[in-house]
Amino acid sequence: MSTSYKPLKDISFDKVFDGRLHPYGVREEIRADTSDSTRYLVGRDGVLAVFPDQSGASSTFVRPSFGNMPWSIFDALAAEFDTELVYEHDHRYWGFETAEEWEAFQDKIAKADDDDFYNDIMRLVRGEPNGLTPGTIGFEKAKIAKALIEGDSSFAEPEAREALFEALNAVYEKTSAAGAVVLTTGDRALAELLMARTDDLPQA
Repeated sequence: MSTSYKPLKDISFDKVFDGRLHPYGVREEIRADTSDSTRYLVGRDGVLAVFPDQSGASSTFVRPSFGNMPWSIFDALAAEFDTELVYEHDHRYWGFETAEEWEAFQDKIAKADDDDFYNDIMRLVRGEPNGLTPGTIGFEKAKIAKALIEGDSSFAEPEAREALFEALNAVYEKTSAAGAVVLTTGDRALAELLMARTDDLPQA
């Protein structure tokens, strides 16, 4: 799997290839897929693909999964442009000042996704139009949720949402290999156990 890097200060796409990196032993390498939007840098220890943003004002650097870590290119870019390159799992790559801000943003997105999925499940149960796509994992999980709710209507209560998600995920793991949603007695017993555990939790 390839890894992307961004500089903390903009590096113009054109300046990357204007020859200023030559003294560092870094040059452009022409490949079959070289184009205006994909170019390559090569150093003594590896290769980086370089992509411009829409304006060309900055660049994204990608290390191919099959390649070595091209430290010579990173060092040359950092020295010439007086900046640091950070990879995609660093909060600064996404423009966040702290890791806590990035984590909070991810949690917010995850909750929004869960909210959308839960609402689609409830629409499916009521026979209403929804955003689920047949053949997807989400649709298969939603069918499991529908079966659980049909077997125990208390799963449709808002306070049972966490138990419903846990139960549908547990059942999906067991049934996905078979390619069919069939709830066994054991599956329903597990769902009841998850529901009971949720009922025992302190309520806000």
